[in-house]
Amino acid sequence: MDYLALYAVLLMMIVAILVNRVLRGRINEARKRNRDILRKIDDLIRHRSAAEGAAMTLRSEIGEQERRIAIAEDEVAKAGKALEERRAQPIRRYFVFDRLEPRAGGFWECDVVLQQPLQGASRAYIRSWMVGRCYIIVGKTESEVRARLESRFPVQLGFALRGVRRCKLADPDGDEGAVAVKPIVAAAPVESAPTGSAALWASLRGGS
Repeated sequence: MDYLALYAVLLMMIVAILVNRVLRGRINEARKRNRDILRKIDDLIRHRSAAEGAAMTLRSEIGEQERRIAIAEDEVAKAGKALEERRAQPIRRYFVFDRLEPRAGGFWECDVVLQQPLQGASRAYIRSWMVGRCYIIVGKTESEVRARLESRFPVQLGFALRGVRRCKLADPDGDEGAVAVKPIVAAAPVESAPTGSAALWASLRGGS
């Protein structure tokens, strides 16, 4: 009996050892699988954070692009409105005073009007001066410009100057420094001179 009991105890110990080893192996495998799962979960969390950051950056860039597009559309609308307003305005003609000779100075402009044409002036001549003319002229100072204009358009022939000012087209900053320039070659059309004023009209057709 004692031997049987001893054999039974030994058999139970052997079975317990075997079961313990099998269970321990399964537990280790389960732990390893858990570690792999946790590692994958961490990777997914990192990828998700990176994806959320990229999505946030993309949304920010899209918002910035939409803001720039809105600004560009607003500028285009303003430019279109300004263009329509400019088209609605009457066309302003400019006459170039200087011819081929280069001069030192900045660009000026002056409105020249014909107040009282001399007797004998043709209708075409008077009609060409009905609204006056805006001349572009090169000079260092306002007094120099005024003197040159008055020499070509004297008061004796009925002309009058309506203010000498810096030319906004060619000299918008109004730089006082003298620079050598060669103006655009263009001249006002030659009108027929009024009868009895040949001497004075010669100064109109010549340079100053």
